[in-house]
Amino acid sequence: MEQHLSQLAGLWGKYILPILEFIIGLGVIVFVHELGHFLVAKWVGIKVEQFAFGFGKRLCGFVVGETDYRINLIPLGGYVKMLGQEDFKPLKEGDKPDPRAFDQKSVGARFAVISAGVIMNVILAAVLFVIVAMVGMEYPAPVVASVDPGSKAYNAVVNFEGVAPTAAPAASPATSASPEAPPIITSAPAADAALTTRPAADPWINRLQPGDKIVHIDGSNIILWLNGGRTPTMQEVFMTSALSSRDDLYDFTIERTVNGVTRTGKADHVGVTFDGEKMLFGIGSQGASPVVAQSDDATDILPFQAGDRIVKVNDVPVAFGWDIDRAANTPNGEPLTVTVQRGQNTETLHVPANFRRADDYVFMPDGSSLHCRVVETNLKDKSITVKPDTGPERKLKEDQLDRSPENLVNFLGLAPRLKVTTVLQGSPADKQGLKTGDIIEAYGEKHNPTYKELMDVSKDKAEKKAPTEIEVLRGPEDHPETKTIPITPKMRNDNAVLGILVSGDWDHLVVAGPLADSLAAKAGIENGSTITQVNGQPVKTWIDLYKALRDGIGRELKITYVPLRGDAARAPKTVTVGAGSLTPAMFDPQAYRFCLPDLPFKPLMVLIKTKNPLEAIAQGGKQTVTWVLGTYVSIRSLAMGYASYKSAMGPVGLGAAAVKLAQEDFIRFVWFFAMISAAIAVFNFLPLPVMDGGYAVFLIVEKIRGKPLSVRVTNIIQMSGLVLLLGLFLFITYGDISKMIHGSWWF
Repeated sequence: MEQHLSQLAGLWGKYILPILEFIIGLGVIVFVHELGHFLVAKWVGIKVEQFAFGFGKRLCGFVVGETDYRINLIPLGGYVKMLGQEDFKPLKEGDKPDPRAFDQKSVGARFAVISAGVIMNVILAAVLFVIVAMVGMEYPAPVVASVDPGSKAYNAVVNFEGVAPTAAPAASPATSASPEAPPIITSAPAADAALTTRPAADPWINRLQPGDKIVHIDGSNIILWLNGGRTPTMQEVFMTSALSSRDDLYDFTIERTVNGVTRTGKADHVGVTFDGEKMLFGIGSQGASPVVAQSDDATDILPFQAGDRIVKVNDVPVAFGWDIDRAANTPNGEPLTVTVQRGQNTETLHVPANFRRADDYVFMPDGSSLHCRVVETNLKDKSITVKPDTGPERKLKEDQLDRSPENLVNFLGLAPRLKVTTVLQGSPADKQGLKTGDIIEAYGEKHNPTYKELMDVSKDKAEKKAPTEIEVLRGPEDHPETKTIPITPKMRNDNAVLGILVSGDWDHLVVAGPLADSLAAKAGIENGSTITQVNGQPVKTWIDLYKALRDGIGRELKITYVPLRGDAARAPKTVTVGAGSLTPAMFDPQAYRFCLPDLPFKPLMVLIKTKNPLEAIAQGGKQTVTWVLGTYVSIRSLAMGYASYKSAMGPVGLGAAAVKLAQEDFIRFVWFFAMISAAIAVFNFLPLPVMDGGYAVFLIVEKIRGKPLSVRVTNIIQMSGLVLLLGLFLFITYGDISKMIHGSWWF
């Protein structure tokens, strides 16, 4: 009995209550909107026949005076039915006029009635934003956590006050920005002097770095105009880029702290890049704090737990997310000792190191690497432009690059087997029983597939909607079992997915590939081989192989391997890889670095809160104007092709987002509904038939002409608009549902 009650309580808190809160919140928005129409209609003497929530058949209600207050079958909005205003029933020529009818009132009176709903939504948004400002809410702090190579921000030149300008090198060494966090940043403690040291040769290198705080942006943008260019949160930075046109340029003012000294820098003419869905500067805020975020599957982050604050890695104190990689990058990839603050306790975890591709390197399909600076990323033709250490710039197409994730590396074209690190809840992989830790032995017709082969098979099967099988090795090290699992990958947007994230099987030197045209392939090393020696030195793991190759530079390279894993009937083979001695051009140890296993980290947060009612009203008004104008500019961006329709979210998407916020934080849920109320005000006043804005256009035309449009023309426009809106509604809803089934909204 207690177990059932506990399950019911969990179901209530996780799903039932958040869904009820969403329905109530939506009802409040609809009610307030229609209340605006109702009150002004009564004020100007119009007879109101119905005040309805929802559309379709009447479910229940009551009649007071001449008005039927009702709840209808389809809860997708509401309406106020006024005498003489027919939304769904075509008008007839010669209908007898009534002095209390909507169409018998002056243009000014009717315009007031039509605009009242929008005004009430704006007022509701402002009130909710004021409440949020007084209660206080955390926003991502305007601190750079990462900069995408090839983005406009990545290539921006930063000049600091009191520091002579220096040219950024072709490839910069790893740095740690670790600024002293102001008191308002809540997800990490203030850093002490020891943590604000940059190990780089030039701590004032003139490129944006993790830890740089963006304090001001100059440029022609509505968000900047509202805030006077100030960026108190990362919201202003992201919205500035999202509401930009392709050719817009901005000047950034940043603060960087090194050894307790803070200097102000200027980065001029920072542009935006279209990523296929929206405009971006290429600046990230996720992962800026050392606090482990919640994962869809708690096993994905073991031995860590959501909420763990990493305070030391190998006895090196860390205060921010970017400190962790620096501390974890040991020379030999030994297991990492990680100290975490877990609740009131301190725990020490021993975690095996992972490999990662180093910054300022790109990898080729043959296994070689190129030390360079990414100058530009062109998403349209899927290419990048790079500046190597020596020589001119080069443009590399997608087929000239290894597009594997950063956590998948290869040596001389030798790649590890793939290991499942995450199974997304509700995905095809989850439904068919794939598990974290599974080692992929075969997929479709490919044995020990590389990452590219994994993606190619998925795309082929998903496009054909053809079922296939995936073979995985599962179980304890001494008695693993091979499991064959039927699976059908799905299309998500333009990509085929299984619903898994993968890393390398670093513990077993079993080869996937080797990559075509690589030195390993030319030497004859076969797919599925187990490498046992390098130059006579025994090796068991990929870290052993890395160290053996690093120590073998300048010498002839001989690799011994067993052609098929576990097949004792086949004798080991020894082959010479490459001609002559192993050179850094063949294997560059600096192209790889050690790190923690992939973990989700929370962003640094800044608390925005005021007890002064006047300041709260000012903040609420500013937020309201931001979202009203931002919604309008977003619609304009969609219409002009500056943003993708894939980024649009309909009722189902809004509902999913609202429920998730209600599960996490009620004040953030209130903020979300304030934003929705402001957005609904904009959508309702678009100049589209059936919408309030469409009626407003009719009234303006009537004022100019001196008489209204004919009933026939009005009916044609209204019905056409209704069909258009229904089609748009179905299209966006279909997109929402597709994302839920095939995309990032897996539940």
